Amino acid sequence: MKLNSVNKILIYVYLTFLSTVCFSQDFRTDLNHMIAVKGDYHGNSRRAAVTTDGILIHTNDYVEVFDLNEQKVLYKWDPEGGEGESWISHDAKYIGNYSQNYKDPTLGYTNVFQVLDITSLKTYLYTTPKATWSKPVFSQKNSEVLVSTYKRGQGNNVILFDFVSGRVIKKIFSSNKFSTVVMAMAFSKDEKEIYIAIAENSSNSYFNVYDKETGSLKKKVKLNYQMNAFFVGKKHFFVSGAAGNSGAPFTTKFSRSNFKKIAQWDLRIHNIDPTERYSIRYDYDSKNLLKVNLETGVQEILLNAEHLNQFGDESMISANGRYFVTPVKRTGDFRKFAGSEAVLVFKNNLVPK
Repeated sequence: MKLNSVNKILIYVYLTFLSTVCFSQDFRTDLNHMIAVKGDYHGNSRRAAVTTDGILIHTNDYVEVFDLNEQKVLYKWDPEGGEGESWISHDAKYIGNYSQNYKDPTLGYTNVFQVLDITSLKTYLYTTPKATWSKPVFSQKNSEVLVSTYKRGQGNNVILFDFVSGRVIKKIFSSNKFSTVVMAMAFSKDEKEIYIAIAENSSNSYFNVYDKETGSLKKKVKLNYQMNAFFVGKKHFFVSGAAGNSGAPFTTKFSRSNFKKIAQWDLRIHNIDPTERYSIRYDYDSKNLLKVNLETGVQEILLNAEHLNQFGDESMISANGRYFVTPVKRTGDFRKFAGSEAVLVFKNNLVPK
C-alpha cells in the first residue's frame, strides 16, 4: 500500500464562510456556507463521506483524507493493483477497495480486496482470485463487513467477512440465477439484523431480513420497483429505487419493528439525517437541491444548483447531521472549478450541540 503524508498538495480549497444566520434547524445549503474540495478523479464513480469532527474522505479508486477545519490534505492512499473502485463507510472510518491486476508472488496477477482503517492507517489486503468483491458495508462495532461477491459458476453471494482476521464468518445469501443481482446491503442500528436487497429483473425486487447471529431468513418484503438503496434509522427503514421499464422513481418508508409499509412517494432519496426527519436530494429535472420531509414526502427548494452536475446517488449526511456532502462533475459558477470535479461540503451550523 502507498500511504503518504502529502507534501505536494494536489487539491485545494475554495472557502467562503460568512456569518451564520440562525433561522431554523435545517441545513444551511447556500453557497456562502460551503467548502469545495477539488479532486483529480478518474473513472465513473465518486464517493465522499465526512467524520463527525470534519475529516473528509473522498475517492473513486485512490483516496484522499482532507481536514475541513485546517483546510489541508492529511493522507493519500493509492490501493494496490489497478482498475479499482473504493467504497467509504458511512461514519468515514473505513475504506473498502476492490482492485484487479495485483501482482501476487504466488498467484501472479489477480484480484484483491483491501481495507484501510482511517483511524490507525493500517491496511489489510486479501487476494480474491477470479472473484469480484464489491459494495462493502462496514460494522460500526467491530471488524466485520458485508461484501457482495461474484464468481463465474458460483453466482452472486453475500458474505460476512472479518477484515482483520481474513475469515469468512458466514455466507448470508447465495443465488446462481443470472438475473439475480445484489443491489444493496445494510446492518440494523443494533446490528442484530442484516438487510439484503435483491433485483429479480429490471422491474421487481425484494429485500430479505436476516438474523445476523444465525444467518436465518426472518422476512422477505417484495417491491414493485427495482430498489438500489437502504437507509436504516432507529424507528424507520427507507428503501429507494426506480421502476425498470418507465424509470419512475419511488421511495418507501417502513416501520423498523415489523417492516409494515407506512408511506410511499414518487421520488428517490440518497440519504437520511440522523433524526429521520429529512433527506437532501438533487433533482435532475429542476436542477435544484431539495429537502424531502420524511414524514409527509413534501419537498422544498434549498438551493438552485443548475450550475452543478452532481453524482446525486453518492450524496450523504454525516452521522451527526452536521454536514451534507455531494460529489459533483463540475462547479460552473466558480471559475476556479469550471469544468472540474469536486466534492461540495455544506456545513450545518444549526444542529444543537
